[in-house]
Amino acid sequence: MGSIFVEDGIVDVFNSGNALGWRKEGPLAAIETFLNEDSHFVVDAQRERYILTYNQKGYLKRVS
Repeated sequence: MGSIFVEDGIVDVFNSGNALGWRKEGPLAAIETFLNEDSHFVVDAQRERYILTYNQKGYLKRVS
């Protein structure tokens, strides 16, 4: 089985007005697009053990 790790999804959580977020879509939007187009991967929520992570939905595992 394979996996993909996508970093810095947290920048999509913050708004751009507070200098923490981006003004355009970033990693979280790319993850959603990827998952909608490729059914071989799912989010591996077990990798997000803590309440806050820099990589929301960023741990993807191959299921088929």
